Amino acid sequence: APADAARALDSASGPALGIALGGGALAALTFAAWMARRRLLRGRETTQGMTWDCGYVAPTARMQYTASSFAAPLMAVFAPFLRFAPRRPRLEKLFPGPSEFHGGVSDLFRRRLFEPLFRRVDHIAGRVRGLQHGRTQIYVLYVALTALILLIWKLR
Repeated sequence: APADAARALDSASGPALGIALGGGALAALTFAAWMARRRLLRGRETTQGMTWDCGYVAPTARMQYTASSFAAPLMAVFAPFLRFAPRRPRLEKLFPGPSEFHGGVSDLFRRRLFEPLFRRVDHIAGRVRGLQHGRTQIYVLYVALTALILLIWKLR
């Protein structure tokens, strides 16, 4: 029994050692980065300032970043699959008035996979909709018939 316990401890200590070494390496790297920052900033004055604001002194809620602006880098990578469709205004004057920009992504999987699949499921469900009467006696009959069929099938 002691030999079994020793083998169990040996098999469990392997992953624990790896985790401990990884944690120690992460702590050492964090400490080294902290020391490098202290050394680089020694003798310098550090101040806090405003977040970069694109040069706008008084931004409004309409100037906020949108989900589209955060998603733009990913949309550039997956452009062949996303089919981005921008709708830009036509600029006909030298100094045009207010305008808007709208862009949309046509979901390829929804359009090509899920919508046809759900249409088929809806069609099949429509064909068997007559089985749902709302009468409990009929539902009990369905369960009894199913149990009888399964019993006959299993006893064969």
